[in-house]
Amino acid sequence: TIETTTCLCICDRACTIAYVGTGKPTYLFGDLNPTACAADLLTASELYLDSEDGMVPAYKLPAQLRPRRIARIPPAP
Repeated sequence: TIETTTCLCICDRACTIAYVGTGKPTYLFGDLNPTACAADLLTASELYLDSEDGMVPAYKLPAQLRPRRIARIPPAP
């Protein structure tokens, strides 16, 4: 499911996306150009969804997204 939110409190990162899943870490990616990286975002979301624990090593991310990863936040207990 894709949902929008009003604010992620990352004002200096113009376009930001978060991947969030139950029992999985949350990933934040920022400074994105949505038209240029749409396919890479879909690839990253598939990697995230296919991972049992939500861990996606940086080397598996599309090259364009690697420097755009802001944070990996552990899941809530």
